Amino acid sequence: MTRITDLSLLTGWLPVVLTVLGAVGAVWLLLPRARRYVTTVMPIVVLTAVVLTVALYLFVEEVWRPFTDPIAVSVYALIGVAVAAVLLVVPRILVRRTVWTGVVTVLAAAVVLLAVGVRINLEYASYPTVSAALGIEQVDRIDAAELTGREQVISARPLEPAWHAPGGDTEALLRTDPLELLRSRAYPDSVGAFVVGADDETYRPQVERMYQAAKDAGMDVRLRILPGGHNFALWEFGLRDQLPWPATRLGLTP
Repeated sequence: MTRITDLSLLTGWLPVVLTVLGAVGAVWLLLPRARRYVTTVMPIVVLTAVVLTVALYLFVEEVWRPFTDPIAVSVYALIGVAVAAVLLVVPRILVRRTVWTGVVTVLAAAVVLLAVGVRINLEYASYPTVSAALGIEQVDRIDAAELTGREQVISARPLEPAWHAPGGDTEALLRTDPLELLRSRAYPDSVGAFVVGADDETYRPQVERMYQAAKDAGMDVRLRILPGGHNFALWEFGLRDQLPWPATRLGLTP
């Protein structure tokens, strides 16, 4: 029997059920029988949620820019839904000031937030299971530090005295650019695998270009285009699918 913590947040019945519960919670928040709530409160809340979400988008994408890749617009839309759900809690309770209304309203907002989290997770596949989302360690995993093996000492010197960033030197940049190196040299003893999502409009052309350049440089390479986009689920499958081949090719495994 599958434990609750082993349930998938990417496939199966759980994401569907949580999404349906979120929709039910949204209906509770949006459909009270009060004219002022519908004509005044809801438009104000929706407008406020839109303004806050747009402000968040501009701050994250134009000012802060914490990630190399832009966050999908659909994620910001989901965040806007979550903001609106939180803003509607108090006005919805005030429509009918009873304990029952308060409890149901809080639960409704909570399931909307949970559903939003599930949908965002489906965008990136960061947490494949409930245990991963809760930060619970799997019993069948061990820390790499616990593995025994022969101690290897590597002698080296700091990189800083020997290398500096090109800093505007075009020739120096070209001498270290991977694409230029592949165009100007041959690497017949190198192997590699290129994996990209079929829906990855940003990086698929770049991966295909690098694959062709590596192939032209004499490398033994493969290109695998998988269904999906730019997310952890695709990368995980890509590693599992492609690592055995170069490992065997390089003599790391039988």
